[in-house]
Amino acid sequence: MTDEDLSRLRTSLGPSTDLERIARALSMAGATELLAQATGRVVPGGMREARLYRIYLLLQSGITLEEAQTIVASIFKETPARARALVESAIARYDIELRKSVVARVAELLDKGVWANNTWNVELPVGFVRDRVLEASGQMTSADPTRAGRGSVYRFPDEPFQAVRKVFGLKSHAKPRK
Repeated sequence: MTDEDLSRLRTSLGPSTDLERIARALSMAGATELLAQATGRVVPGGMREARLYRIYLLLQSGITLEEAQTIVASIFKETPARARALVESAIARYDIELRKSVVARVAELLDKGVWANNTWNVELPVGFVRDRVLEASGQMTSADPTRAGRGSVYRFPDEPFQAVRKVFGLKSHAKPRK
């Protein structure tokens, strides 16, 4: 990649971005896509399918779910809402292949949960990951999480919080001692 390429990436993604890692991931995803198409392993049926495959490759190349929305908006010149919808569609389309990335994002969100007033307060941004967490919680016999009334924060009683963690293969998270 040239200095100009890195400069354009910095402009698109912001100065605090790990440009070298993202540039490597973009290069890897691009090379993988070209090879897959050249060998006939992947033959997209249209532009939408090609975009979903590109997003899948970005996620497989080490781009986090959080970063993917910004990168997809920049690459495909889409609004943030449309980029989020494309990323969610790619995750749904490549569900099995991307399970590890989804679980990593769930773990990140659940690990940031804050114990307050006898509940775990967890930020669950709109989208596929939140749907997965709430779906897992809804399959339990214990109390469902409730909206905290501020943004995308949900309140989980301890038992359902620990059960959701277990569903995603995570260890239990101890309540802080007073």
